Amino acid sequence: MSKVDSKLPYYGMEDDLFEKRVPLNGQITKREIRALTISLLQLSHKSVVWDIGSATGSVAIEASRIAINGEIIAVEKDSKNISILKSNVSTHNAYNVKIIEGAAPDILYDLSSPDSIFIGGTGGQMDEIIRYSSDRLMQDGIIVMNFASIERSVKAYNLLKHQNMEASYMAVNISKGRELPDESLVLSPMNPVFIVQGKKQ
Repeated sequence: MSKVDSKLPYYGMEDDLFEKRVPLNGQITKREIRALTISLLQLSHKSVVWDIGSATGSVAIEASRIAINGEIIAVEKDSKNISILKSNVSTHNAYNVKIIEGAAPDILYDLSSPDSIFIGGTGGQMDEIIRYSSDRLMQDGIIVMNFASIERSVKAYNLLKHQNMEASYMAVNISKGRELPDESLVLSPMNPVFIVQGKKQ
């Protein structure tokens, strides 16, 4: 088994540690949101995790540092992201991350049933992905989704409820300190993120 880099945190790694598409810097779950997302996935050392719409793979890679005896399946349909995803997995020695290229939900059928699912992108197939994911999820398993849009996040919340999952919802507003030339400190707000979590009962 490969060794996890002990100089890095188990989750909450700096964004600059991940290769990203330029100029699409938004295609990474930012560190602060990623740390919260990972905690909501409720991972164990042997979890099987689906990361749907993995993009740069930041969530998959950090999940792999916790589920060291489990399996992380990073699903990505955009061929332009695949090389970056592979590079990040290699750079961080994420030995238990398996990369699957294709569109969900069709590409999910032959995968191991998951304990936790992070849905970072749906490609317009949110209804189908949530329905199929909730069906395949293990009992007491967790689905977590992040959104920039209130409307899409509320839709996801209602879809989870329709799947008889225990749903929760939060809006995350984070401001980061920034020094001005006179050394005074101001707060710069990040864009709000809406996080939806579902637990299979």
